[in-house]
This record gives sequence, C-alpha cells and structure tokens, in this order.
Amino acid sequence: DGTVVLLSFLVTTPGGHGERLVERLVRAAEVADFDGPQGVFAALSDDASLHFGSESSPGTGIEGLKSAFRSLGRRHRIRDNAILSLDGETTASERARVTLTCRTETDSSQGASVVTRWVFEVRLAPDGAWRIRRVTFETLAGRPADPGILR
Repeated sequence: DGTVVLLSFLVTTPGGHGERLVERLVRAAEVADFDGPQGVFAALSDDASLHFGSESSPGTGIEGLKSAFRSLGRRHRIRDNAILSLDGETTASERARVTLTCRTETDSSQGASVVTRWVFEVRLAPDGAWRIRRVTFETLAGRPADPGILR
C-alpha cells in the first residue's frame, strides 16, 4: 500500500535521530562551538561519559568528557575534517548506537590527516530531546585510542 511506504519515509528511527545528533556534534566540534545552543555540549546528557579504546573500558564523567572536547578548541583544533562513515543502529525504542569514522587534520597532527573511529550511545531524554549518553573514542590511526590523546 502506498500510504505505508510514504509513512515509512516520514518516521525517523532512533538510529536516524542518533545519526543527525552525532553529525551536529561533529559540525559543532569542527568550528569549536562548545557552549552554543547547537554546540557540542548541548548534544550531551548530564550523565554522559567518555571511554577510550573500547565501549567496555572505564570512562570519565561529564566533566572529563567536556575537557576532552575543549581540547578541540585549543591544542587539537580541527583544521580539516571529513566524515567517512556514519551509521546509526536502533538498539531499542528510545536508544541508538552510532558509529562514526572521520579523517581529520588538527593543529597537533603536523599537517597529517588521521582516521579516527568513534561510537556514541544516544538516548531519548525525558524532555523529548535526543542526547548522547556515552562517547567511545575507539581508534586513532588504526590503534586503540589512549586517554592521553585529548589533553
């Protein structure tokens, strides 16, 4: 039935919401917009955490996550960035897992572009907004990301 097909195009899945939110976060990070209404921190839940290497590694809380992102406005300021892949997967009716791969040149990369892989856990908040609850910086140039990299 044509109505069913049309409605499927109008409904955004949790994975789709997650992809849009992560892309918005990346675009804000590219211009070092952390505190604006569409900035990096607006995308984060109050209990968000940052993990390095794998999703099961111990993480830092929201303040550690904010500090790591702020390094993108200082030492690791982004000069050029390309999203190579962005894949949102619906994991529950109000949750998604988004995998992001970027090729990025920063002030600290000495003119080289490096490929990074990230995983985001996105949830629907009680206020109806989608927010990032967990950020995992998995790899940098094909190797497990280390907590010291974003200082």
